[in-house]
Amino acid sequence: MWVRNNRGQSNDSPPSDNPLNYEWRVDTMIVEEANEIPEADLVVCLSKDCSHLILIGNYQPGGSKTGLSLMDRLVRNGVESNTLSVQHRSPPEMCRLLVPTIYGKPEGYCITTEHNRVQGMCNNVFFVKHNKPEKVVQIGTLLSYQNVHEAQFLLALFRYLTLQGYSSQHITILTPFLGQWMYLQNVLSKSPNKKVQVKMVNDFEGKENSLILLSLVRSNGNGKIDEMKNEKLVCTMLSRAKKGLYIIGDIDTLAKCSPVWFKIQNTLVKEEAIGEFITLRCRTHPDHLTQVSQPQDFDKSHKCGCSLSSFT
Repeated sequence: MWVRNNRGQSNDSPPSDNPLNYEWRVDTMIVEEANEIPEADLVVCLSKDCSHLILIGNYQPGGSKTGLSLMDRLVRNGVESNTLSVQHRSPPEMCRLLVPTIYGKPEGYCITTEHNRVQGMCNNVFFVKHNKPEKVVQIGTLLSYQNVHEAQFLLALFRYLTLQGYSSQHITILTPFLGQWMYLQNVLSKSPNKKVQVKMVNDFEGKENSLILLSLVRSNGNGKIDEMKNEKLVCTMLSRAKKGLYIIGDIDTLAKCSPVWFKIQNTLVKEEAIGEFITLRCRTHPDHLTQVSQPQDFDKSHKCGCSLSSFT
C-alpha cells in the first residue's frame, strides 16, 4: 500500500499504470507486504521527492515469488531493520503455534491482553485430527483436492457457533485448496444459509477474523502434501484468527512429511489442544460437556450447547 497524507493506493495493480504517481509529491511512502512486491514494481513508484521509505512485511530471504524484493535487497546489504517482537491480537496459545516454530523466539512476542473464552467451546485453539482420505478433483486443466469429511464438519461447527451468538460475519472458513473451496461453495449454494464466508488462504493474506475454521484437506497413504510444506503458507493459515482457531486435518500425515507440522503437532500436544474429538461446553449447563468428531454429532447439541434441554 502506498500512502501519502490521507490518500492510499493498493498494490493490486502496478503503480506505474497510474499517472497520478508522477504528479504527487510523495515525501513519505509506507509499503505493506513489502517482501511480496518485486523490486522493480516498487522502484518505479518512488518519486524524486520521496525522502522516507517504510517497508513492512514478513521478511523471508528470497523475496517475492516473481523476483527479488527491495526489502530483501536492503536487508542483504546491511541496512538497519527491526523485527516487531510484541503482538496484541491473538491469545498466547495461538502465538505458541508460530513461536518459535516459524518466527524463532523474539522476547515477549506472545504478550497479549486477556482474551475471553470462545462461547460454547472449551478451547480457543483446537486441532481435530482424522484420517479420512482426500479426493483428487480436476478443475479445468488443474488438479486440486477436497475432503468431504472436513467440509461437512466445519459447516456443522459454523452453524453451532452461530447458535452461540456469533455473527456469521465474524466467522471465516479457510482452506488452501481450490477443490475444497469449490465444494464448500457448491454445498452452500443449495443451503438456506448463504452468509458463510469461505475463503482461499492466499486470498485471505493480510486479513483476519474473530473465529477461523481451517480445513487442511490433505490426507493420504502415500505421504504427499506438496505445498502444505510451505512455511509461509502455514504461517498465513495459523495467524488469521483473533479469538478462536479451529483446525481439522490429518496431522499424522502432515507431521510425517513436514518438520514444521511435526513441531506444531508437539506444541498442540503440550497445550492439550489436539484430539479426535472437540469438546463443546454448554452455556446453560457449564458442567455438561459434549464431545464431537463427526458432523452429525453436532445434531445432538441444542442451542445451549449440549444434549440436555435448556430448560432442565
